[in-house]
Parts: sequence; structure tokens; C-alpha cells
Amino acid sequence: MNTRVVLTMLLVGLALLFAGCTTPGGPQSPHSTENATLFNAISAINAELSNIRDQNLASTQILAGTGITGSGAELALQQKLDNLPWALSSVTISPEGIIVAAIPEHYHHIVGRDVNYQGPVQEALSMKVPRVSEVFMMEEGFTGISQSAPVFAKDGSYLGYTDVTYRPETLIARAVDPIID
Repeated sequence: MNTRVVLTMLLVGLALLFAGCTTPGGPQSPHSTENATLFNAISAINAELSNIRDQNLASTQILAGTGITGSGAELALQQKLDNLPWALSSVTISPEGIIVAAIPEHYHHIVGRDVNYQGPVQEALSMKVPRVSEVFMMEEGFTGISQSAPVFAKDGSYLGYTDVTYRPETLIARAVDPIID
């Protein structure tokens, strides 16, 4: 028998085996239900992360025109938080690592702080791509996640970045609670 035919039959057989096509049908096992729930939870978390990324990217388009400081920047940040009411804050950070705008208003006191010592800030400034940080101690005084996107002016110059901060347990609960209830 031709080696190519044998290998092809072997690969097809393995594919059918791993696809579950060679096992008898029957009631779904608890493991199948658990796997489906886990898959749905992961999908829901990814959807939440994608929504935040989309909101960040939309705000970068506004900030490209207004700049990352002043009332125009604050309005863009507020619009972003209006679309993510469960998030805690949104800031813009200059290329030097200085917070130059912060929303909501009770975070205005952190404007002017140098946060360039924080690993996630350094990574966001150097990578200049949308990213999700590790959990870390935020300048605002809580552990959280910063999901950021770079801001480029209309002429292509790098202005800094904007972010949304949130508690990871809040994001996970929003995604998972509807699935497990």
C-alpha cells in the first residue's frame, strides 16, 4: 500500500477520533457542560476587553484633535466613562509619564503626578499599542488594571496614551455572572 495513502487514512482517523466522531452519542456529560460554561465565560470576558479597547480607540480619535490636556481631553475621557459606567477612571499620560488629564472629577488631584516609575506606564509608553496591563497598585490607591491605547496627533506625532482603569473582579463578574446564573 502506498505510504501516502496510509498516512492520509491515519490522519483522517485521528481527526475523526479527536472530533468525537468515533464515540457513541449519548447524554452530555457534566464535563461537557462545564467546558461549555468555561468557554462561554472566556468569550464573555474577551468581549468585555474588546469593548474597552474599542472605547479607548474611539477616544484616541477625539484626543488626536483636542490634545491630551484641557477641557476637550476631559470631555473625551468623560464620554468614554459614560459608555463604561462600571469603570473607575480614565486618564491621559504624556510621553514623559505625567498624568495630564483625569476623569471623573474626584481624580483631578492626580493630574501632574509623575507615574513613569510604574512598569505598566513604562510599557504603554514604549510599546505604543493598545494593551492590557497586569494587575498593579494604581496611583489612585487601589489595585486594578489599566487598559490603554496610544494617542497620535493628526500629523502622526506621539502625544502619549489614554487608559481606562477598573478592578479585574468587576470586569469578570460582569462577564461571568449572566452565564452562571
